[in-house]
Amino acid sequence: MLRKHITGIFVALAIAVGLAFAPASAAYAIDQEIDYAKDIDWYDAERSCTGSSAARGCFQPVGDDFWIYDGSVGGDVIVEWGDLNSTRHGQCIDTLGYAKAWVRCNKDFTEGHRITFRTRWYIDGWHTSQWITIPA
Repeated sequence: MLRKHITGIFVALAIAVGLAFAPASAAYAIDQEIDYAKDIDWYDAERSCTGSSAARGCFQPVGDDFWIYDGSVGGDVIVEWGDLNSTRHGQCIDTLGYAKAWVRCNKDFTEGHRITFRTRWYIDGWHTSQWITIPA
């Protein structure tokens, strides 16, 4: 009888501990957004950019699009971004490479939120541009 009681206590404790940590892990996984850029034709619209001639990343508020240009890197170009008015953050990753030139990740941000982003690229080590912050 005592053995069943002790086993029941341990099972209840294990469930309580598991439930206490599950929401935090699930929330973090939901907040991190990973997108792979698509081959979409570049179109004229106002956008802000950062990077170098080897790799550029841009954010276009109208349409909430991130654009990536691989000028010579060969595909390892990433735009890291964050919504400063929420917990949303993520990456737009170009896996299409140099031949595709400009590629796009389409997002949907709340109007008026401040979006910050930077470009990272790999040529004999990782290089990182400065953060740029603009309204969505």
